[in-house]
Amino acid sequence: MQRLAQALARSHLIFANPEMWPRMKSLNALLFLASSSVPTPTPAQQEILERLDRLRTRLDQGLLRIAVLGQFKRGKSTLLNALLGAPVLPTGVTPVTAIPTFIKAGSSASARITFQDGNEPLITMVEGEIPSVLERYISEVKNPHNRLNVESVEIEVRSEFLDHGIVLIDTPGVGSIFAHNTRAAEAVLVECDAAVFVVSADPPITEVEVTYLRKVRELIPKIFFALNKIDILDIQERSIAERFLADVLKEQVSIPQPLRIFSISAKQGLQAKLDKDPQSLSATGLCHLEEVLTGELAREKHEIVFAAGRLRSISLVSELLFQSKLEHKALLMPEEDLKEKAATFESSGPVRIGTARLIRFAFGRSKPPTERTSRRNRPVVARGTMRIAANPRPSRWAAFRRG
Repeated sequence: MQRLAQALARSHLIFANPEMWPRMKSLNALLFLASSSVPTPTPAQQEILERLDRLRTRLDQGLLRIAVLGQFKRGKSTLLNALLGAPVLPTGVTPVTAIPTFIKAGSSASARITFQDGNEPLITMVEGEIPSVLERYISEVKNPHNRLNVESVEIEVRSEFLDHGIVLIDTPGVGSIFAHNTRAAEAVLVECDAAVFVVSADPPITEVEVTYLRKVRELIPKIFFALNKIDILDIQERSIAERFLADVLKEQVSIPQPLRIFSISAKQGLQAKLDKDPQSLSATGLCHLEEVLTGELAREKHEIVFAAGRLRSISLVSELLFQSKLEHKALLMPEEDLKEKAATFESSGPVRIGTARLIRFAFGRSKPPTERTSRRNRPVVARGTMRIAANPRPSRWAAFRRG
């Protein structure tokens, strides 16, 4: 297993297009080897193996997943509707999208909603009913705090844009009063290969967006920026807004130069498409963004998908290796020691402690965190080592191995 993780880490990112599919097949073979290396998985291992299998399926499909990200009420769903040329997704004056929604090309329109409790998926194939069905299950108003236990939403529509091998992902907005929407938006990042980050001038980019964007950059290397709602700005205001956004992205997020900022009006772009008015559509800036996404980005999609797949593979295999080592060590640990450590992990009091330190404590390599933290902030390791293993990073795994 450890040799497998090292092999994935050594794989190269720089390659020519003709080499792509052999490399993809090789990566799939490594993922299959990882999946078959744990014949009798524990529940925690099984969850990781299922994610490995989903990644293998993604690589087989070769589709480019582009997420539309940003703060709530920036016009993300409206932009997606504009790209699709139809009002497929619900929009509104309050935060609407609460569940990530995956949209791909299909021969006919359909929506599939799966549930966390194992109930039969809800499938509708009546095109006119899809928006109302989506509003019922993915909107915060109709499905607050996801009380309907929706696990995933997939839509198929006829779309020239999606025919380029693209899957679009509508995400909840960050920064609203609904904290669970922010968590859902962050969780879906691992499903994305590229992103369009939507901001606007009402107000300009905020601290919440900057913080979120830093997280996005850690997981998604290819990001485009859309300055939406330019229809409410005059030419001078638009120029000021573009410069301000560029300065913030350069100075606070360290986005590589030159920046790619697309100034658009998603609302007017959608209306122009519905009206079949190419002249008005050209003035919205939407065409330029579409050309880049379906041209430049689609041409690079195999490289982007492979690069993203390689990063996901390294992370998942390291996580599987970490989980296996953790559970093996727990089996060898005397029962009394295990109970004592579990009690420490379950103690109360909010505190942030480095993951590597917690892991070393769990494996008997350091003192309990409570002895290394100020009295004012009594430490706590939330929910034990299983919580740590739920989302380890490769860098943290490396820190653990160094002991």
